[in-house]
Amino acid sequence: MLKLVLLSFSMLISTGVSMNKHTQPKIEQLTKYTNFEIYAPSNLEAGIQYEIKVPSDVSQTKCTDLVLINYFNAKGSYVVGVRQQRNNAYMAQENIEFDVKNRTQTTKKVIRKVTLEPRGEAVSVDGSEGRYEAYLGTNASGGILKWVQSDTYIELDTSSLSKSSLIEIAESMKKVNN
Repeated sequence: MLKLVLLSFSMLISTGVSMNKHTQPKIEQLTKYTNFEIYAPSNLEAGIQYEIKVPSDVSQTKCTDLVLINYFNAKGSYVVGVRQQRNNAYMAQENIEFDVKNRTQTTKKVIRKVTLEPRGEAVSVDGSEGRYEAYLGTNASGGILKWVQSDTYIELDTSSLSKSSLIEIAESMKKVNN
């Protein structure tokens, strides 16, 4: 039987990252390089640190269509990732298909429109429509919460928080000002 594994590299997650909040660029700096508003959670627990994953080097960035910020607890464990981009923008995505039986791989580049798709459970985020997709599996926890806030498409991704915790974080998102 032919088995294909489809991997989407749209979300980048790092684990065990050693971060120093003094060397990490400030989230506020990103507002200079985007054509959409950036939001940050305001109710995360004390001791939370962040890593700006995309763009990978803010000092070398002229303009970015995507912002990905990962948040870690005081022990350095991944808590939540926040992905943001302009709603209705177009994004190039690379999908890699692995054919295990034939030991081959095929890479396909796909252009897709960034928009809130009617997939997952409908939820309310401060009165706006959102979608929650729980991770599936025997011991799976967490999931992805998606919504649009002031023309910014936002995704929260976690492997440890509940749906209600994600919604609380989403409702705490505040516009970042430069």
